[in-house]
Amino acid sequence: MCEEEFGKMIEYGIYTEESSHRVHICPIVRRAYIFNTKEVLNNIRSGNYKGMETFGWTNVIDETTHEEDFCPIHGEKMTLYTKGGRSWYSHLYAPGLYIKRKKYWCNGKCEIKTAIGYRIEPQSLKSCKGINIPVEMSNKHKIKQFTSLSQKGAMAEYICQEMIEQGLIPIQINIKQVNKKKWQIKGLDLISEKPITIQVKCDYRGGNLDVGGTGYLYIQTHERNPFSIT
Repeated sequence: MCEEEFGKMIEYGIYTEESSHRVHICPIVRRAYIFNTKEVLNNIRSGNYKGMETFGWTNVIDETTHEEDFCPIHGEKMTLYTKGGRSWYSHLYAPGLYIKRKKYWCNGKCEIKTAIGYRIEPQSLKSCKGINIPVEMSNKHKIKQFTSLSQKGAMAEYICQEMIEQGLIPIQINIKQVNKKKWQIKGLDLISEKPITIQVKCDYRGGNLDVGGTGYLYIQTHERNPFSIT
């Protein structure tokens, strides 16, 4: 019932982005990993990696518009309670249920699948390079465990930008020779075939196992309600 309430999983992430490269900033191991987006996509579509699902707890009751509601899990009538400036809906797990003199309450929250992705070992990607993030840069844009997701993303982008500007992140590009005479007259001998576009991700616990990471980089492919449409 909760799954239906929040809609289907949709493609979102590496399947829908238009990047040529990805950079994963991994604060725990203090490393940045850059790799070719196309290589990861080809490996995923070839079935080289095993998918993983992420779950989260979600409240399906709109507490701002309903005076009373029914639990989506048990179908029981919910009652609005207030205390200390807070308000919430709840009901006894079963009418009159007591276990060891404790009441068991349900607040209408349920666990639903929130995302689908892949855990990929950095060494499995030929194009992947891991670069240590300078200590001073890591301290300047400090990413902590309980930093909000939006702030983690912003800090990761700052770190990536500064590392590129300082020449710390090597970017592999495809180039071709210029054959047109009018271009050669202008002093152009080699040009990049495609512009470089980079998707930056904060992969908090990601990175090589030997330096304290999970041993993987997480690549998301699907998400439930990624644009927060209600």
